[in-house]
This record gives sequence, C-alpha cells and structure tokens, in this order.
Amino acid sequence: MDQAAWERTYERILADFGYSREDDEAARDELATLARHLPRPRLQLDGEVAIAGPRPTPLPDDARVLATDAAGWAFGRAEAIVTDLDGDVEAQLASGAPLFVHAHGDNREALRRWLPRMRGPVQPTTQAAPRDGVENYGGFTDGDRACCIAIAHGATALALAGFDFEEPWPKPEREPETKRRKLAWARRIIEGLGVPVRRVG
Repeated sequence: MDQAAWERTYERILADFGYSREDDEAARDELATLARHLPRPRLQLDGEVAIAGPRPTPLPDDARVLATDAAGWAFGRAEAIVTDLDGDVEAQLASGAPLFVHAHGDNREALRRWLPRMRGPVQPTTQAAPRDGVENYGGFTDGDRACCIAIAHGATALALAGFDFEEPWPKPEREPETKRRKLAWARRIIEGLGVPVRRVG
C-alpha cells in the first residue's frame, strides 16, 4: 500500500466524520499491547478472492474467501475474518479462522473485552500509522479493509459478495445515514485499488 496516499485519504475521513487521530493512535497502542503475545497469521492468496459482506450469497465451491465481521454465513469457509469487534465475536472465535482485528478510537472497550480470549492467529490493524506490529493495510470499513488486506496478500482480483453500498445492513445501534456515508468512502477506496472488482449477489 502507498502509505502517503493512504494518509491523504485518512485525513479526509477524519475531517468528514470529526474523528480523532489521537484516539485512533491510543486504540492502536492498546491493541499492540493486548495482542503482543498472539501468533500472526500467514495468509497467502492469489487470483480472485471473494470478500464476504453481510448478505448471504452463493459462492463457487472453490472460491477463496475473506469474511467481514458481519458475514457470519461465510465464517466456515473464510481464510480470515476482518473485524473491528462489533459483529458476532463469539462466532468469529468459534470459527477458528485467523482474525485481522482493527483498532479505532471508539472500540477500545471491545478490544479489552475480546483480546484476552483470543489464542490466534491474530493480526492487529490500524487506520493510523503502523506501529509495534499493528499493520495498516488501508481501508476504512471492514469491507474495504478486507479488500486491501486481500491485495496485500496476493489477490489480483476481487469479488464482492453480499455487499450493498446504497442500503446498509441493519444493526439496532447503527444510524443508517452515517453508515451510508461510510459505505460511500468504502466504495471510493475499493474503486481506487487498481484491480478488477465484480459484484456477486
């Protein structure tokens, strides 16, 4: 990933949503401490990789899959799950799949709750500067971050399975308009990755 290009995108996201870089960095540093003893995943991909979103979607039997944390329907086939711990974390842990766990300014309580229960493999991630084993692959939401992670590990094309950028998957605590704005950023980021992308389902 081009860190300088990501930094420009990140600054625009912070300004758009009023988020705090300092809060993101504090969460990153806490995640680094909580995950320091956990083994890291060894993820090797090639060709097209399916990124599983929240809506259950038929996939070819031979599809290689990265799942977002709302894609419980795909956990059983996922080569890794990309999560900021606001989905069904019990199911994520039970799946046995490697986890790419993201820290941002407002999920520190979830990090403290769940990291002590993890046995790995776990790769900590941040949207701030990488530090102390916490990587920045790019991406803002779990979906576009999963796309960035797939490309960083060898994917050359993406199939978005169960994504809808216009109508967010409902969650009781989520404000739909804010989620639509986040999905607009996700779409921009995915469209700028420079690999073929197709929609499935």
